[in-house]
Amino acid sequence: MKQAITHFKVPVEDRATCLGADGSVFHVSRVLRMITGRWKLPILFRLFAEPSLRASQFMRDIPGISQKMLTQHLRELEIDGLIIRHDFQ
Repeated sequence: MKQAITHFKVPVEDRATCLGADGSVFHVSRVLRMITGRWKLPILFRLFAEPSLRASQFMRDIPGISQKMLTQHLRELEIDGLIIRHDFQ
C-alpha cells in the first residue's frame, strides 16, 4: 500500500538565500509585522475604499476603535510607509 503525500516541498536552490537577511522569509515577516494589530486591516480597507479620510470619519466608520488606537495605528502605518499623512490644519 502506498502512502499518501500530505505535503510538497517548495523547490529552493539555496535555502540560505530564502532564510537570509534579504530572503523571502524576512520579507514575509516584515509585511506581517506591518499589518499586525486589531485595527490596521480595517483602517487599510477603509482607505482602499476612500483614499482620503479625516480621523473623525474613521471614528464613525470603524465602530469600537478609540481615538488613541486610531492615532497609534495610523502613525505605525505611516512609519512603515503604507499610508501618507497630509496635515490640513
